[in-house]
Amino acid sequence: MSTQAAGTEYQREWKRFRELQQAVLLHLMEVGPTKWEALYYNIDRDRRAEVAQALRYLARWMHITVDPDGVVRITASGMSQIRSGK
Repeated sequence: MSTQAAGTEYQREWKRFRELQQAVLLHLMEVGPTKWEALYYNIDRDRRAEVAQALRYLARWMHITVDPDGVVRITASGMSQIRSGK
């Protein structure tokens, strides 16, 4: 695989990952706090590992919080992320 093809594939995967993150944030904004496990089914049950990775990323960047009982909530930072479309 050429470097250019690898770069294009990486960009495509990154775009897909960002879209998944946006879907999580939009869901939380529209529906409200949701159990971590329920997000797999509400977002994309066929991409469970990717949803989990997106949730971990969003939590690390403080766009969501996760309560000890597994309830995920969008933060002000996450709302800002949705509004900016980034």
